[in-house]
Amino acid sequence: MSSAVLFLKASLRNRSFLFWMVLFPALLMLIFGALYGGGGEEQKAPVFLYARGELGDVLREALNGTFDLRVVEEVRDPTAFVLNATARLRTPATLVVVNGTVVAVYSASGIWGPVVRGAVEGALYYAFYPNLNLPVNITLKVLGDGGSSTPLAMGPAIVATVLVLVEAMGAGITGTLGILSSVVSTGLNKRAAISKIGRLRLALAAVAATLLSSFVGIFAILSVAEAVHRVDVFMLVATWQLWASYMLNFLFFAGLALLLTNVVVMRKAEANTMMLVAVLLYLTFAFLTGYFIPIEVMPRDLANFALSTPTSYTAAFARSAVLGGMPPLDMLYYPATASLAVFLLGLYFFKPYSKP
Repeated sequence: MSSAVLFLKASLRNRSFLFWMVLFPALLMLIFGALYGGGGEEQKAPVFLYARGELGDVLREALNGTFDLRVVEEVRDPTAFVLNATARLRTPATLVVVNGTVVAVYSASGIWGPVVRGAVEGALYYAFYPNLNLPVNITLKVLGDGGSSTPLAMGPAIVATVLVLVEAMGAGITGTLGILSSVVSTGLNKRAAISKIGRLRLALAAVAATLLSSFVGIFAILSVAEAVHRVDVFMLVATWQLWASYMLNFLFFAGLALLLTNVVVMRKAEANTMMLVAVLLYLTFAFLTGYFIPIEVMPRDLANFALSTPTSYTAAFARSAVLGGMPPLDMLYYPATASLAVFLLGLYFFKPYSKP
């Protein structure tokens, strides 16, 4: 029993143990508790209605209380309209088009699309009651490959897009921090100082090496996507919006890595501990900003937080382009400013060694 107590005391003094056994489970409880335990009011799905006549009036009244309904006066291309609205809102938009006795529902979400279609069908059955045969044809088109209604469903092309962007986040923070931490722990940082290698040159070299090595992970992602899921990899590679989003994600997290390296250099924490902090930040952004868990299944408060992060902009920008949309370039103003600010801040405060 005494040996068990000694092992317990040793474990409690180990920062890695405390991270994985205490802090990480608590974070998971916070995240998933907020997602599935209430955590605020539910979101209202953004629904656009383009209709005229009696059916339009019925649907306008029926959908207004349940959804965030917005009536539009003109829609030339329903698919382009939904993609542009999705990019602008950064949450999947749904469009209901009424043309005579035909009602078409277009949605960028495999979750909200069927819900809206069901609401439209229910409203029309109520309007035509007691007629048991609905004299209206209702169709649903979910844009992209994510036609499933399960909460975590995404099509293979979108999955590949998300994983590429997540690769940028993970490589930026853990890769850069890993290289610089090894330089510090092996004493090469002092040799660099003796050799008069500037701190900016050292930092940029580590960032460049990490960026180049991250393309190995991208190659693996795209290879599996093409071989197993028949994703058009050439389309993804040719989508410049994806790579613009990739670079912004990478620079943001590389800047965080430079700031975390200073803690190791000043010996305020061990390299392994800061690596765990880096993993925590990486997973937090991946889970809370719509990469692994769709924003549309989050409660309103958590969704508002997700939509305030720069990574939500890059995700929406890349996804919309991959689905065939043309997201506006001004969507990148905020994430570009945030990424450059964090990266330049990391470069400014980066210190490769501390004075004794």
